[in-house]
Amino acid sequence: MRRLNLFLIIAALTSAMSAHDQMHYERYTTSDGLPASRVTSMCEDAEGNVWMNTWNGICKWDGKSLSGFRSTADGQRFGRTTGILVLRDGKLFFTNDAKQRICLDPETLTLCPVPDYPDFLPQHVSSIVCTEDENGLSFERRGIVYHIPYDEGKREERQLHHVFEDRSGQLWLDFNNSLYRIWFEPSPFYYHLNWPYGEHRPFQSTVRALLTDRNGNLLAASRNFQLYGLADTIMSGPYPGNAYKIIDDNRGRLWLAMRKKGLYVWTRESGIWPAMENLTGQGLDDLFSLYLVDEKYLWAGTWGNGVRVVSIEGDSAVLKQTLINDSLRHIHEFVPRSDGSIGICTMRGLHFYSEAGKPLSVALPLLDVMDAEEISDGRMLICTMGHGQYWLMPDGECKPAEDMQIEDRLATIYQTPDSMLWLISDTRMYRYNFHTGKIDEFDEKDFGAEVSFSESTVTLYQDSLLMVGASSGIVEVNLNLIDEYVEQRDSAIAQDLKSRLLLWSAIVVAIMCFCGLFGWLFWRLMRIKKTSRPVPQVKLGGDMSDLNSDDRKFLEELTRVLSGMICKRDADISGVAGTMGISKNELYIRCNEILHATPAAVLQDMRIEYSRQLLKQGKMSIKEVAYLIGFNDPKYFSKVFKAKVGISPSQVSDEKE
Repeated sequence: MRRLNLFLIIAALTSAMSAHDQMHYERYTTSDGLPASRVTSMCEDAEGNVWMNTWNGICKWDGKSLSGFRSTADGQRFGRTTGILVLRDGKLFFTNDAKQRICLDPETLTLCPVPDYPDFLPQHVSSIVCTEDENGLSFERRGIVYHIPYDEGKREERQLHHVFEDRSGQLWLDFNNSLYRIWFEPSPFYYHLNWPYGEHRPFQSTVRALLTDRNGNLLAASRNFQLYGLADTIMSGPYPGNAYKIIDDNRGRLWLAMRKKGLYVWTRESGIWPAMENLTGQGLDDLFSLYLVDEKYLWAGTWGNGVRVVSIEGDSAVLKQTLINDSLRHIHEFVPRSDGSIGICTMRGLHFYSEAGKPLSVALPLLDVMDAEEISDGRMLICTMGHGQYWLMPDGECKPAEDMQIEDRLATIYQTPDSMLWLISDTRMYRYNFHTGKIDEFDEKDFGAEVSFSESTVTLYQDSLLMVGASSGIVEVNLNLIDEYVEQRDSAIAQDLKSRLLLWSAIVVAIMCFCGLFGWLFWRLMRIKKTSRPVPQVKLGGDMSDLNSDDRKFLEELTRVLSGMICKRDADISGVAGTMGISKNELYIRCNEILHATPAAVLQDMRIEYSRQLLKQGKMSIKEVAYLIGFNDPKYFSKVFKAKVGISPSQVSDEKE
């Protein structure tokens, strides 16, 4: 599909529970079949063909491509046309720039009489209403609001002239110099490039933090210092910094881990402010992750200062404990465990601590652990930086997860209520069923766009929507639709593979047949070459020393011509005479005078002599020799041969050289 070079099409949900489709688009210009880039009106016939008026004729979309028509079959140009409609009998009705009414047979491109009272085919009534503002174009479809932002500095796409929706649900948008076809396909994946509630505002930067709070609200923070979803609005500057983690407590407060800024807190009444004074002095100035313990303590993971345990029971935050050593410095993520311990993913292993802050054990102390997740049987799946995945068994043994077979660098693991593990790499998602061991892979072909994911930015929204932070947006996965999608996708892949195998099998068979035919022809050529022998110069008659020069010259010429006919079944004596440049009667007379035989008898004597030489060589059968010298019946050949030579062909074969 050609990339849209004037604007990017993005969409926003008005209701997250509404079923929405992936939007696809394609741009058309005169190089794609449009008679002119300016479209004035559209309609649809009974067969689903879309017809368009342009500034230089009419155009037809047949579901696959555009076909432009600038004139009738007899050469009358349409010119600038408008107001196209379809009559019930299938003919087209429109006007030209001279205000003339035209009735056209689309099959023959011939003009027809204009009816006094045209009976038009009813057209699909579109419910799509497009609105434009300085930020772009928006329209609502099936409860979903789609927003099309215009590129800065571009003017031509801001001139929307015409919108048409056909019966299949495709939209046609005609801008100043381009026609866009937009169509929709069901998909469990949706790429939000702007905040899906309220004002349709683009993220414009990587979404680093996501949270579904206790009231079911979705919150997001992006790297352009914006927080989305607070009090159902977008909170923009002044904003402290980039939030890498958001967590809420039972008092409705939001706690935010700000990279390079530290720990901040937000309340609906007071807004956002630093959680305590002198964050740098407290070692809380470079946060990566947060984890809430028993609604009393906030574990804050830093990048270089280990873990800071902060009490949040009161109205203000108080630093209570510091967990740090040579290995416990650079924190990626906190992982809860069913036994009540807390796993801390660091650059030097997975460390386990009690809720009271007591160290318990360490797994993979020499590896950079990105994330981990415990499953129902007590095992923990661990993802490392550059060393693959590991299983931490309930007895403490750690071994490579050979059943995973994922080569990507996995930064995030998230377990959904359907007992699936979702693993996020830089550009792909993997769904792992730890009961069956099946892994489903999803990439840009499934998302509908190239996506770069954030690290540790996943939340479950409204029990069935998995929201994953990405570069300039959020990828949504509808867990209720994913199984059917995977089944249909895998079936289509299998069918495509089957078709490819059948195609390649047919190609291989064709190649083998060709090679076999070529081999057979080569064998026949070699056989013919092998069996072909130079025709012996058979001496005609007895001693010819007493013959005059004319007679000798005649016999030499006769020998040459007859030698070329030994292997021809349709040898013609008239042809012999013609080749020698004499009449048939003269040929008979001279053969009788010199050789005392007819030309046919002379030819048969030469054939028998030639066959005798071939039989003596022993490389051909009697049957093959008979056919070679022009006999259709090997038995008749044997009879003639014995009458001429005195012995049978088989006796000659026994005397081979």
